[in-house]
Amino acid sequence: MNSLIETKRLDEIGMDVVDELHLLGENGGRGACLEVLLTKLLYANDNIHIIGMSATIGDKICSVDVKEENIFQDCKTVNYPYSKKYAILDPDKIGGLVMDVVPNDSSLIFCSTKKKCKSLAGLLTHVLFKFVYFFFCFPLKKHTEAEKQLLLDALKTESKLCPILAETIKYGVAYHHSGLTTGERKLIEDGFREGVLCVICATSTLAAGVILRKPYIGNQFLNLSRYEQMIGRAGRAGMGQIGEIEEMLTSKMDDCLSTLHQETDRGINYLILSGILLSLVKTREEIHRLVSFSLSGLQAKKRDINIKEIVDQSIINLVKSNALLIDKKIYNSNFKIEILSQKSLTNNHDDDFTSSNDMTMMSYLELSNLGKVAMKANIDLKTAYILAEDLKTPQKQLILLNDLHLLYFITPYDFSDKFRVDGLVLYDKIMSLPESLMVVSRLLIINEMTVTKLREGVVPKSASVKVVSRFYLTLILYELNNQQSIHIIMISAASFANCIIKFCQEIPEFWAFPDLIKVFTKNLSYECSGELEILMELPTVKAGRARQLYNAGYKILQSIATADAKEIAEKIRYMPKSSISRIISSAHGSN
Repeated sequence: MNSLIETKRLDEIGMDVVDELHLLGENGGRGACLEVLLTKLLYANDNIHIIGMSATIGDKICSVDVKEENIFQDCKTVNYPYSKKYAILDPDKIGGLVMDVVPNDSSLIFCSTKKKCKSLAGLLTHVLFKFVYFFFCFPLKKHTEAEKQLLLDALKTESKLCPILAETIKYGVAYHHSGLTTGERKLIEDGFREGVLCVICATSTLAAGVILRKPYIGNQFLNLSRYEQMIGRAGRAGMGQIGEIEEMLTSKMDDCLSTLHQETDRGINYLILSGILLSLVKTREEIHRLVSFSLSGLQAKKRDINIKEIVDQSIINLVKSNALLIDKKIYNSNFKIEILSQKSLTNNHDDDFTSSNDMTMMSYLELSNLGKVAMKANIDLKTAYILAEDLKTPQKQLILLNDLHLLYFITPYDFSDKFRVDGLVLYDKIMSLPESLMVVSRLLIINEMTVTKLREGVVPKSASVKVVSRFYLTLILYELNNQQSIHIIMISAASFANCIIKFCQEIPEFWAFPDLIKVFTKNLSYECSGELEILMELPTVKAGRARQLYNAGYKILQSIATADAKEIAEKIRYMPKSSISRIISSAHGSN
């Protein structure tokens, strides 16, 4: 969408459909990002029709009164013959609810944490086995037994299979959360759709946008708006005749309230910088008009928020941080900027201010070089400043004896802040590094003396805690290149590597880095060795599937393009016919 605005082609779009519109009220930057996008669309093209869809949206986003509707409600009594033992293990009678539909139909159970997903899946293998044997006179393990084994084999090719998952799948039960690899989640979803799995215990990662066949949903106590999103998976048109939902709710529907003014970096600051970069606005007056199109601007009066004051203060902060220029001038953090229409904002005569300048409604605003680079690379300003300084070091001395130094530079800053460095582990690892890797560690001032003090719980003055934490995470990435436990970190590192490439392409002095860093993006994104990369260019082919194709003799695209679909199906078990057709067609196109 930014590309269309930048190239003046937005008038080619007549309608924009926004699913999950309730995300506008999400914290953590997600809602603010969506609001920024919609605000720019409305401002840039007032003829565009925006259709928002949501089953969970509250009243305060609407400008009209919400009318009451007749809602059909039904009650269900759970009265299954639990033994005393299982009544204690399963007090919510979730097993009994699930038993009402399995194994002929499916059940989707949402849990609040990854740990609960695993524990509930394990519990159900005991409870469901007893019930199914009692009512249907056959063990649940026998239902689609051959297909379950094929699914297990396919999962084992993805990565080291979790023992809990390996056991629960035998009963048609699986868990699904962000800790699994993309390939594992896809296989579990496919198995559920095909009826091989009859129960999935999932976190809310499965709630948005996934349509499953005849789901029957139970839940623990959760926020209502998130739960309403989950129940939308039940009884979808064309996916079954009816969908049943069991609700255990204690909270009211959340109002969809803007967080644009609260999430500064991903909210109001991003809207201002993005608007200037795309030439939507050039003056303070135009910025105020842009913000008035936002949800925050529309809600400001009812919520008693002085949005104009917030916008002006954001402009001042961006100018003082050297992200914005006023009339082509750069001002340092000690400079006093006087806003003529709101002098009350800056009437404090702090000693820090040594000079002042007036900013009127028509003052010309533009991005500084660093501000422009940060926006194009999709990096927040704080990270952009740190990254620019960090990249100056390897300009003087870059170690290319191995990949460790380059890998350090693409290690995400935000992830390193979340990891607690274990001094003992770091000491053992650093002291066992070969000399070729130790050179990198010493360059970062993480030498033998430093790690000795860290092992004793003392942070030496010569060492930066942030550098140590980041290098600690770099060592994990370097050593455990394809392990499941760092799947999310690897994906984040690949994404950050792409951001750094764009960042360096905009700054001439960093010209050498893009080609050096490019090699990591595919390796980290695909999570596989080099020989599998070309196969993973094909649609629906992830690391596990690429390994299956490679082991079956399909090592190049030409061999797949000339292959027979039946032949591939025979060699690679549990591969959908539709996927086989797509990869053959894609391989033809590539040749």
